[in-house]
Parts: sequence; structure tokens; C-alpha cells
Amino acid sequence: MKPTPARNDVFAGPTPGISFIDKEDVNQSNVQIMGLGTDRHNPDVPTLAVMDEILGGSFASRLFQKVRTELGLAYEVGGGMSFAYDHPATFRVVVLTKSASTVDATRATLAEIAGLTTKPFTQEELDRAKDNILNSFLFRYDTRDKVLAERERLEFYGYPADYLERYKAGLEKVTLADLNAVAKKYIHPEKLALLVVGNEPEIKPGLDELKLGPVHVVDITIPQPGKQPGQTGSAETKQ
Repeated sequence: MKPTPARNDVFAGPTPGISFIDKEDVNQSNVQIMGLGTDRHNPDVPTLAVMDEILGGSFASRLFQKVRTELGLAYEVGGGMSFAYDHPATFRVVVLTKSASTVDATRATLAEIAGLTTKPFTQEELDRAKDNILNSFLFRYDTRDKVLAERERLEFYGYPADYLERYKAGLEKVTLADLNAVAKKYIHPEKLALLVVGNEPEIKPGLDELKLGPVHVVDITIPQPGKQPGQTGSAETKQ
């Protein structure tokens, strides 16, 4: 198999701020907090994977324990940094919450993300995260077909034949000092963009209370035949 040529694209992160889609037929909000991730060639990936697990990868994660369990502000919360094979993936955290708790849930989630750079990681968090990731290998690579498929992908994208072995060894070597270093290097709350889908009249207080700049309203109206985008009329519908 001939590896795919290396890409030379430049991927800029999202424009910081809040975008909002109004859905009048819902009673909850879907909040997506987005940033720029990295690719699997990055030597920091094993440490970032452990950081992700601590932030939002399991029921024991900081996001789940704080935003959902302690504060009771979300039905679902989690996420972290993704790793693509040939380009930077995304940093993505998802919050599902009641309309009335949209601002509080979002604020609490942003605080936990920012806290990665200020709240020291613990040995308990490190050990649990490593165990969770390493144990997941039992299911990700439990058949020859799965192992072969992964090795085909790695070869296609130009990774060394022993990449999985190196990745596993890298995970096992992650230290608390490594976690603190990558958090400071990659976590930049001021560069994050938010997309909120919800019922505007029910979101009280409003999104402007997050103090992240003007709220950009995204129009998802589907123009009907004969109408131009932005025209009003009873024939218009929303998804």
C-alpha cells in the first residue's frame, strides 16, 4: 500500500464567540464548545488522551462529576481533544441542558475547561485515566480484523508499523508534570467558539450573560420556492 501524500493545509481555529440557533419547538439547549485539536503525529497525543479522559471521558471525569452530578445542570456533558490521522481534528465539548440552565451549565463547563490549567491533576485522576484508556484496547483491538483494519489505516497515512505499541508505551509513561505541561500548551479558553441550539424565550438569563461578546444569530430558515433568503412569510419553516 502506498501511503497518502502528506498534507500541507493550514487549519485555523474557530472565531471565538457565541453563535445561536433558535428552535422554538424544544425545551432544552444543545451547547457545543469548539476549538482546534491536533493530529496523531503529534508526540503529545498520549498525554492529551489522558487529559481528555480526566476532563470529560467517563463518569468519573471532572465535567461529569461537577456539571452533572454535583451541580445537576446537564443531562449529558463530556468531550475533549480529538486526533485525526492527517490533519488537526477538533477540541469539542458537548453540554445538553434544560433551557433555563443553559447559561449556568455553559459557565460551569467553561470553568472546568479553564481549570485544566489552574487546578492541579491528581495521581488518582492520572491512574484512573490510564487504566480506562488501556483497558479500552481490549475492546478496540480484540479481533484480528480490528487490528488489521487499524494497521491498514496507519500505513495508509504514513505511520510507522509499531505506532500502536509506541502509543501504548507513551500512555503508560504519562506523568502529572506532563499533564500540567500539555494543559498549559493546548488549553486556551479565550480561543473557543460556542454554538448553542435552543429555545430563545426560555433561555433566561440570556446568552449575553456569558460575557463572551455579541451573540451571532444563525438563520436556518429554509426559503420556499419564489422567496429569497431572509424574507418572512407563513410558508417559511424551520428545521
